[in-house]
Amino acid sequence: IQDKIASVLTCFDYLVETNSRRIRTLEEIVQSLYDEWFIHFRFPDFKRAEIIRTPQGAAPKGWPRKMISDFARTYRGKSYRSTNLIGERGIPFITLKCIDKDGGFRIEGLKQFSGDYEEEQTLEIGNVFLAVTDMTPERRVIGRAARVPDIGAKKSVFSMDLLKLVPINDYDNEFLYGLCRFSQMPLELKEYANGVNVLHLSEKCVHNYEFQLP
Repeated sequence: IQDKIASVLTCFDYLVETNSRRIRTLEEIVQSLYDEWFIHFRFPDFKRAEIIRTPQGAAPKGWPRKMISDFARTYRGKSYRSTNLIGERGIPFITLKCIDKDGGFRIEGLKQFSGDYEEEQTLEIGNVFLAVTDMTPERRVIGRAARVPDIGAKKSVFSMDLLKLVPINDYDNEFLYGLCRFSQMPLELKEYANGVNVLHLSEKCVHNYEFQLP
């Protein structure tokens, strides 16, 4: 019986590792694509674009300077107690531990939640969120972003250590994720975090972050 159980668990371990490798590979592809289009400006038909000088550096003509507050609405998550976290049969609860060091979703941080919450304190598949709290001395989580994968539920509650970003005016969620995940944004935001043992990043700092909008 133990051998049968072990063989089944081994298959699951292999599947998890295979999926993790696929995710890492896809993230690397997205990183390369973001760099090509939005850092080096080698986007489709780029040779016809006019590159101009701005106070912030070179940029294609017609790409306006925007702030996050112009592009997306932000929502803080749910304040909770340990009694709200239950073993099973709750709603999925996305915590600070769901953001991997240097960004990306970490399934091991997922918990189960029981209690009241507001609709704006929920996340759906594809939603982008970032850390506004950090307990690592290297500042490798603060300002870092992740995107909700298919976790087997239509929605989940998220903790107050996280900030949800939702594009407005039909702006693109894929670009928002690339900006939060692969640009200099997390490196610059973490410099505004303060605290001794626990770092905190204000929502205002996120709102005021400026970027070039393609």
